[in-house]
Amino acid sequence: QLACPLDLGCHSVRESLLRASSHYKDGSALPAEILENMLAAKNVNAGLMNRRQIFFGVFDMTIHTQRDVSTGDVWGSLRKPITMIEHTAGTNPAATFGHMMGGYDAGYYGYLWSEVFSADMFEQF
Repeated sequence: QLACPLDLGCHSVRESLLRASSHYKDGSALPAEILENMLAAKNVNAGLMNRRQIFFGVFDMTIHTQRDVSTGDVWGSLRKPITMIEHTAGTNPAATFGHMMGGYDAGYYGYLWSEVFSADMFEQF
């Protein structure tokens, strides 16, 4: 998924936001202060989101490379060291994570890897 320009930080982000936005009643431009705040917050939580994707990838590889595995135990043991978020005892979030048994078969890491390819392609243009 190539989500340019906003996700890749092209030079035209400011112009794109200004062209794509206006007040719904009077058509006035996006105020400069709001625009600056939006641009400043663009990468907020990016590190945590990357850790989340890394967690899913490691979890996927772990459960698909063991014969007998408790998904709840693996989830619980990996959660905090990778995401910095505590696992809730007595729960098994993996039971609702359909990607794990829906054909990805140890390939979930591809989500984060596709962002690398996307950024590399964008740099060429």
